Amino acid sequence: MRAAIALLLIAAALAPATARAQPDDADPGTAREAPGETDCATTRMLSVLGLAALASAASWDVDRDGEFARRLETSPAAEIIDFGNTWGSGWVIGGGAIATFVAGSLGGDAGMRALGADLMRAYALSGLATIVLKQAIDRRRPSGGRYSFPSGHTSAAFGIVPVLDHHLGWRATAPALALGVITAMGRMQGRHHYLSDVIFGAAVGWAAGDLVLRTRRPDEATGGVMLAPGAVGYAASF
Repeated sequence: MRAAIALLLIAAALAPATARAQPDDADPGTAREAPGETDCATTRMLSVLGLAALASAASWDVDRDGEFARRLETSPAAEIIDFGNTWGSGWVIGGGAIATFVAGSLGGDAGMRALGADLMRAYALSGLATIVLKQAIDRRRPSGGRYSFPSGHTSAAFGIVPVLDHHLGWRATAPALALGVITAMGRMQGRHHYLSDVIFGAAVGWAAGDLVLRTRRPDEATGGVMLAPGAVGYAASF
């Protein structure tokens, strides 16, 4: 129960942080920030990462005996929680991002293409940050394996939240946050990660998605199908 409450609090803290003001006629595929918002957004991002680091440090030795995992395994929602191990995988998050980008490009939908490009960048950036931290810290998993901290599945699941919020609004953000929490719980249920791993993984993912939005340019998401005799190809820049 404490693990679920902690994850829900993290999700609640991240939800308002993903909101960004835009003019009524703003292009949903274009990130715009009013003067002065950049410093505020950077401070916000660093604050979230700092708070997550403190929360991770405070919960570092929590659940050494596997009590959280046992409770999640016997929970009435065990099957739903287990779905998080699938949702946070590279096949779902990364593959979904690529599919969105290609579909938008092939269909001539600039908004979908921009969404796919941002999802790919968020997935790549959160994955890179997670890999660096995993290699540097090399914490043992509850199952005995290596590279437990932070949780890559959780960072991937939370990395797409700011992007979905920016492009699609709260109707996409709410289920994405819920699935992020389920992913974190699933990683603990499967004894792949500790509570501290998923807490910081969530923060790393959100920070990556937020950074992608604040550093992109309107013309970055481009791509198209190329046809040649006997061949078909796809060129993309994002």
